[in-house]
Order: sequence, then C-alpha cells, then structure tokens
Amino acid sequence: MDMISHLIFHGVDSILVEKDDSMYIIPKTNGDIEKIRQHFYDHDFILDFNSGFESKSFAYIERMQLEPDSHVQLFPQYIIRDCFKSKFTDFEITGNAIDDFFSPSLYFFKRAKKEEKSDLELLYHSVTVDEWTFEFEGQIVKVSLSFGGILQRGIASDLKLHARLTVEFSRTNDIQFIYRLYALIIRFIKIIRYEINCGPFCVDLYDEEEGKKTHNGYLQDYSLQNVKFNRSTNYMDYTCFKSYIQRFLKFAAENPNYSFNHYPHNGARFLGRHYSSLDFISVFSAFENECSANSKLFEKNNASDMNCVRKRLLKLIDESDSLAMNDDEKTFVDLAKERIKQLGTQYGQKMKIVNAYKVMMKSLENSIEHIFYLLEFSREGHLADEDINEIARMLSEQRGKIAHGSGSCGFSDMDAQRIRFLEILTHAMMLKRLGLDDSDIERVIGVVFMCNYIVFKEQIG
Repeated sequence: MDMISHLIFHGVDSILVEKDDSMYIIPKTNGDIEKIRQHFYDHDFILDFNSGFESKSFAYIERMQLEPDSHVQLFPQYIIRDCFKSKFTDFEITGNAIDDFFSPSLYFFKRAKKEEKSDLELLYHSVTVDEWTFEFEGQIVKVSLSFGGILQRGIASDLKLHARLTVEFSRTNDIQFIYRLYALIIRFIKIIRYEINCGPFCVDLYDEEEGKKTHNGYLQDYSLQNVKFNRSTNYMDYTCFKSYIQRFLKFAAENPNYSFNHYPHNGARFLGRHYSSLDFISVFSAFENECSANSKLFEKNNASDMNCVRKRLLKLIDESDSLAMNDDEKTFVDLAKERIKQLGTQYGQKMKIVNAYKVMMKSLENSIEHIFYLLEFSREGHLADEDINEIARMLSEQRGKIAHGSGSCGFSDMDAQRIRFLEILTHAMMLKRLGLDDSDIERVIGVVFMCNYIVFKEQIG
C-alpha cells in the first residue's frame, strides 16, 4: 500500500508518495516543479519528513530523476522511520538468517541436555547468552545475543521465539553511522554463514535517557527488500563458531569493502554444473585478493625471478628490429609477445596456488579426500608436490582461457573438484587473516563446506 505524507522540498509545498521500491515528490501546485529544477540530479543526501503524529523519518536518497508527468522520483538506500527523538543508543536486529545461524531451538535443546530443569520465562523476559565487543570508527560497540521476550512488543509480536542481536553504541544522532553499523552486522552474518542471500531483517531503534529505554523507530533497508532468504544447506550451529564470533565481528568492522562475488548464489556447489565461468573467475579473483591482503605470508615466493626473465625477453624482442621484416612477421612477433605475457601471468598464478596450499596445508589435511572425492582423482591427506603443481597448472590455464574468451562454457566434475579446492583454500586463507589457527580453520571449513567431520565427531563423541 502506498504511503502519503506532506513535506516542504526546497521551499516547495509537496506530497511525498512512498511505493515498494521508490519514492515520489509531487508539487501541490502546477508549475512549481520548475522551482526545484536545479535539484533534479541531487544525490546522496538525507531527506527528513513527518511520517506520523509527532514522529519524523529520515531517508537516505542515493539519486533522483525527473519523471514526464512533472514529479521527481527518489531512490532511497534506507529509511529510518517513526522517530520521536533524534538520538539513538542501540538497535535490535532479527531475521530469518539470524534465527538460522543462532537457532533458538538448538540452543535450548542443548541447554536442556545439560540442565535437569530450567525456570526461564520467555514470554515477557529474555535471556542474554553471549556478548561481544569490538571497535568501530573509533568507539566501542557491544553486541549481545538474547532469546525470549516473545511478548515484548505486545500485539506486534509474531509469538515466535527469535534470536535477537542487540547492538549498543554511544548516543548519537548520526543516522549514517547507524546504517554503517547495521551494514557491518549484515556483512558479519553473510561472512560467517558463507551465504549472500540472507533476506530482509527487522531493525528496531532505541534511545535511552536517565536509565529508561524507549523504542525510537525502525530501519527499513531498501536494498534487501526483494532479497530472498536461503536456509543454510550445512549444519551451521552457532555453538561451533562461538569461540570465533568476536574475531568475525572485528573482521567485518575492518573490511567494509569485503567482496561476496565468489560466494554461492544458490546453496552449496559440488558438481561441474554448479559452477559457471563467472563463478570460477570470481573464486580466482577472491583467491588473488587474499594473497594480496596477506602478501607477506602468501606472496613471499611469487615468481619474481620468472617475472624478471619475462621482462628481459620482451625487452630483447622490442630491441631486435631484424626479427620483423614484413607485416606477417610483425603480426607473429606481436602474438609471441602476448603469449610470453600470458605464460608469465599463468606461472605467477600457479606459484601463488602452490605457495598458498603449502602455507595452509595443515588446515586442509582432513579435507582433501572429501574435496577430491571422485575415484579417478581420489586423494587422501596431504597433496604431493606433483599433485598440487598439476592442480595449480590446470586452474591457472583454465582461468587464462576464460579470461581471453577461449574457455569452455561448462565444467566437468573433475574441473569442479579443482575449483572447489580453490574456493575452500580461499576461505581458509581468509580465516587465517581473521586470526584463526590451523586447527580452528579446519573445524570451520568442515562445517561450511562439509569437507571434514571434525565437529560432527566432537558432538557425538
């Protein structure tokens, strides 16, 4: 249903119409559209408007454009709605992805196995089960995980037991700071679940004065309105990650531009038909980004000697005028130069994969036989030098062919095993950068990629 409110936009009395994915400003008087002509291409600004009785809303507008029927269309990134004050101290965030990862049912099931009885009352009260702190933009932020409070909002409750993250910060009126902090939590959820389709979230804003906490609006994220939720295909129990969550939050805070291009879009990937050429290129790009992000560890032997040889060869060709006598010979020389450049690049990529595997070998030793599961490519324990060299060569050559438009559109299951190996290696490298040791990395990739059974054995042992 469209929502209509009134506002004065740059001195023009107007009507604001809100639809599912956009907003419109319509001047009340014909001809007044000319008075705001100079603002038709404004972008990245805050629009505040009255949204109800004594409440205000704030919309962050990414861009706007003039429509033929004399109104202006706005494209919001987010809106903070129904605020009675301009100050905020915390927000509570719930959603399917948070329930899926922090699973209230699993938490209380495991708790019941340890306790003979529990006096928890979850209708009106909640229980805080974990707290973490990290630094964000120069201030300390606290995140609390709680369950319960089913009737906390009265008839607004859906009467379900949800996991709830409460994010507390210093009192502020900076709504862009609040959105960046919210975006950090979403980034954290995506990273730790290894899933980009997290769906929309419910975000309630609060203010606290003199020890009294009051509801002060909610945040609506337009960028996630039509994003579906994918339930995890893996057994991702929050307790498996409990020891590492502080580090995941810190990593999300320190990497606002972390790319999710290499994450799967439709659940886990195993077979050749599950990977597209774009998937492979994205995984390879993420791998190279991890090498660059931790270059002292992963690029200490990055084929620099071979690069020097390549440069000398290219210089010799450029200096040898006698090599090219006619147009055909010049064309051949140009092709040879391009091939030398390509070979040098592929050699460097191959060496990066080999070096990265040797650094991460201990964290992959229980996973190799489940990554390379086909009988004709069965491996167990560590990869031998000839194996990792062959895998790295095939991956780098395949990447080069696709990048130059000569690669195949489809992959065999053998190809998929190599790509999946690179994908798992890349995630392990990220976990290394996050600060986990080899044994912890091995546990996490086993849960995320189902490539070892360490956590399963721990739980049934």
